[in-house]
Amino acid sequence: MQHYRSARSPFYTPTWGDIEQNRDALRSQLAQRVALFLIASCSFAMWLCIPLDPFPVIPFTLFLLLFLLAWVVRRIIQTRSSLGRYALVTGLSLTLAAALVLFDMPSLPFVGVFLIFTSAMLVRHSEIAVVLLLIGVTAVLTLGGVRDYPVLELGAVLLCAGVVAWLLVGTLYTALEWESMSRHRSDQLLSEIRDHRAQLSQTVKSLNQAYELQRRTHQELVWARNSADEARRSKERFAANISHELRTPLNLILGFSEVMYKTPEVYGEILWPTKLRRDISQIYRNSRHLIEMIDDILDLSRVEIASFSLNTEATPLAPLIADVEEIAGDMFRGHPAHLIVETEPNLPTLELDRTRIRQVLLNLLGNAKRFTEHGSVRLAVRKTPQEVIVEVSDTGIGVAPEKLQHLFEEFYQADSSLRRSYSGAGLGLSISKRFVEAHGGRIWVDSVQGHGTTFYIALPIRRTNLSPQGDPASRLIADARPSVLVLDSEHYVADWLARALQGFEVHACASGEDLLEHMKTLAPRVVFWNAASQVDESLYLVRALSIPVVEFSVRTGDGLLRERGPVARLPKPISSERLLREIETYGEIRQILVVDDDVGFTQLIQRMVEASGLPIIVQQAFSGEEGLDTMRQMLPDLVLLDVVMPDLNGLQVLDIMTHDPALKSIPVLLLTEDPFWAGGPEVVGPVTVHNISGWHFGDLLLLLKVILTALPSGRRL
Repeated sequence: MQHYRSARSPFYTPTWGDIEQNRDALRSQLAQRVALFLIASCSFAMWLCIPLDPFPVIPFTLFLLLFLLAWVVRRIIQTRSSLGRYALVTGLSLTLAAALVLFDMPSLPFVGVFLIFTSAMLVRHSEIAVVLLLIGVTAVLTLGGVRDYPVLELGAVLLCAGVVAWLLVGTLYTALEWESMSRHRSDQLLSEIRDHRAQLSQTVKSLNQAYELQRRTHQELVWARNSADEARRSKERFAANISHELRTPLNLILGFSEVMYKTPEVYGEILWPTKLRRDISQIYRNSRHLIEMIDDILDLSRVEIASFSLNTEATPLAPLIADVEEIAGDMFRGHPAHLIVETEPNLPTLELDRTRIRQVLLNLLGNAKRFTEHGSVRLAVRKTPQEVIVEVSDTGIGVAPEKLQHLFEEFYQADSSLRRSYSGAGLGLSISKRFVEAHGGRIWVDSVQGHGTTFYIALPIRRTNLSPQGDPASRLIADARPSVLVLDSEHYVADWLARALQGFEVHACASGEDLLEHMKTLAPRVVFWNAASQVDESLYLVRALSIPVVEFSVRTGDGLLRERGPVARLPKPISSERLLREIETYGEIRQILVVDDDVGFTQLIQRMVEASGLPIIVQQAFSGEEGLDTMRQMLPDLVLLDVVMPDLNGLQVLDIMTHDPALKSIPVLLLTEDPFWAGGPEVVGPVTVHNISGWHFGDLLLLLKVILTALPSGRRL
């Protein structure tokens, strides 16, 4: 088989002879294939003629001649390409002419169309001779009365076929010329590339060195990030541990000082000197401040973990400001400075977490009150086309200009004297800044020392927000959010999901019937199923639904308590009012058992109960084992049980009480150092997605990408 001629050197320029040689190679290749086709088809035709009776001598002879022609062409075309091609075109043309003379078939002349295209490819301009031959033969046969061919129509078809064949072959030859020139240009470019090979090799070497440096740098960055993560976790553990260690003694100081300050008569007929009462008052107030500072430390730790999420919803500003004014009014009652609230009419509705924004405003007002000994504190709200501006200004002592930029830093105080005179841990502004920025807003401050300070909060007005005077139908459409259902016997997981899934309407379903009722009225996107909640017939419902169901197993600290029965949680520090309010919820209580390894705390509870004047007997136990023994000897009406104890902790005691029929029904107040002792919902099993058959594979890939994005970063062994 012949092939195209390739360039002999990078500087080779194609000539007309080279192009012709490539054309001849194409023609020879086509001639060989046509000859091979004739050999096969003629052999098959002759085999079909053999069993016929009478034997078709003339057709058999024509097939035999074509077979011999094709065989000869195959033999000579390897050495004499032109002769073989001419012989093939001539033999085919004559055979077709003989068939026209010998056979009376009206459609036989139209076979010449295929012969015209074949001859045009094999021999240049031979299509003209073939067209003239076929028109001449058919015309002579028709005029002689031998055949009745449509000469005019047949001639038109054959002429059109010849013209089309000529155009196609010419286009093919032109493309061949372009290919040769393109190959020549490619050879020139290859030569230029070879000239730059040394430079590229040097560049690749430099890139390899840079890559190795980058790899080492990346490795060091990974190690540094792991070290930073470990340092962050150590800091969080330190904050939690130190807060626990501080809370225990401070809780005693706060509790006993509260009893001494508010109900000194519990200690009998003792004359309390005025100075002693004043000193106890100072101890009480400062211990409360220390407890609040510890709470701020825990809040800051949680914010840094980024565990807080915004539960945004359409919030009209006017009611929110009125709510803040009502709460702040109690703060300023009896204070030398008075509160002024100024709001513009027609304030817009914003997408806010109203709890977080209310907390920020109250924190700013509390700071203004603390640093303003006379004059006023002003809360003003106004709107601009893009933002709502909230101002909190005071006529207090102000802040020096060089210290304004540090006000939002953690634990920063403008002056060490402020810490002594006005208290404060320097955490509220840092947390407020995080909350405002989480809403896409800004917070900044202006101050003139000796004349007052003004804090500004700018919250963006998004185009999707509607003013209070907007069309109600438009408001309903704008506020409409896709729904999701949470199948859980408790509401805690649903509450967490509602805060985390912004833009979705989360509905809690405590039972299977509740779920089906919501399915009738809503069109939920998905159902979240907490398998740990043990809702009846959950598996059956999952298989019956037609929407995706995300199954997981989540248990919360409060959920564990509810599994026990009559158990509630009482966070420390415990005030007298809070303790008595909790006791009143259990009705008539005559005997209380306090189980805590801290002797001072049990004494504090006894003092608080004695100060209330209620006829309640307080028993004390200083370990879990002692508490259980005391309960078995006398059944108390209420048990105050500490979580952290050396031998048996509070949860273990609860478990033993659950399996003891005599103790199972005793109400329990579980004492915890941190109101978030459970740490939020904890996943204790696999996560499974049901009812996703029929999904497109692209949807699955998108889900996998989201999962990979949410997974924590890898850790080195």
